[in-house]
Amino acid sequence: MSDSQPRFSPPVDASESAGPPSGLLESVFGPAFIESGKAAVFAEMVINDMNGFIESLKILVPASEWDGIREDAHAMKSVARQCGAQTLADLCLQLEKAGESRNMEQDSLNATLNALLSEYDKIEIALRRYLTAR
Repeated sequence: MSDSQPRFSPPVDASESAGPPSGLLESVFGPAFIESGKAAVFAEMVINDMNGFIESLKILVPASEWDGIREDAHAMKSVARQCGAQTLADLCLQLEKAGESRNMEQDSLNATLNALLSEYDKIEIALRRYLTAR
């Protein structure tokens, strides 16, 4: 599949990805937050929110629905920053700016979405591993 077309596949299986850098969850949540059980609730919220934004962007980006792209990318950027996923937040910012300017080429828009999907896969896998391991 080329970078010029958005991919519409479910997240990769956890065994197929190395996941995010080691210690991401620990550095974001901290030991006390993890031990309190609040990290699990937060992880579930992140997965649910992000998956909703992802599904929406998969529809909005190919249609160049600029306002929706801007709004969903902005919201997703906020969630990414809350969980310390800076690379994901940066990709969201790129889509948000594209939505504001309304002038990104469709191939670039699709490539940015694909990069975002790939980065989110890593985050989701790490969060699901955390939830399974606890």
